[in-house]
Amino acid sequence: MKSLLFTIFILFASSAISQKLNDQFSVLMDETETFKEYKVIKIQELNSFWKGVTDSINNKHEIIVDLQAKNQDLNNQVTSLEVEIKEAQAQIESLQGQISTISIFGIAIDKTVYKVVNFTLLSTLILIIGLIFFRLKERVQVANAKIKDYNNLESKFEEYRRKSLENQMKLRRELQTERNKLEEIRSI
Repeated sequence: MKSLLFTIFILFASSAISQKLNDQFSVLMDETETFKEYKVIKIQELNSFWKGVTDSINNKHEIIVDLQAKNQDLNNQVTSLEVEIKEAQAQIESLQGQISTISIFGIAIDKTVYKVVNFTLLSTLILIIGLIFFRLKERVQVANAKIKDYNNLESKFEEYRRKSLENQMKLRRELQTERNKLEEIRSI
C-alpha cells in the first residue's frame, strides 16, 4: 500500500514538474524581445530554463531508478513465492502415499479436507503472484513511457538548441556585414 501511494505521489509530482516547464517556456517566449522573426533570449533566462529541464530530467531518472528497484523487489518476492509453491507441492506429493487420514497436532483430519486446505493456500499464492505480475507489467509500461517522453524531450531540446545556434550565427554574420558597409561608407 505504501509503495502504491509513493508511486502515485511521484507521478503527480512529475506531471507538476512538466507543467512548470511548459509555464517557464511560455514565460521565456513571451518575455523575450523579438528581432525581425527571431527571439532574443537572455543567457541568464536560458540557463534558468535549462536548469529546470535538467532538474526535470533528473527527477524522471530518479523515478525510473525507484521503479527499477521496486521491480527487483517484486522479482525477488515472486522467486520466494515460487520456492514456497514448490515446497508446498513437494509436501502434497509426499502425503499422497499415506493413509486417508492425517494426524496434525494429534487431531486426525481427512486427507480430502487437508487437500482442500492446501489447494486454497496454493490458489491464494498463485493469485498473489498473478497480481504481482500484472502490477509489475504495468510499472514497466509506465517506465517505458517515461523513457520515451524523456527521449522526445531531449531530441526537441537538441533541435531547439541547434536552431538557436544557427540563428545566432546568422545574426552575427548580418551584423558584421552591416559593420563592413558602415566602414566602407565612413572611408569614402
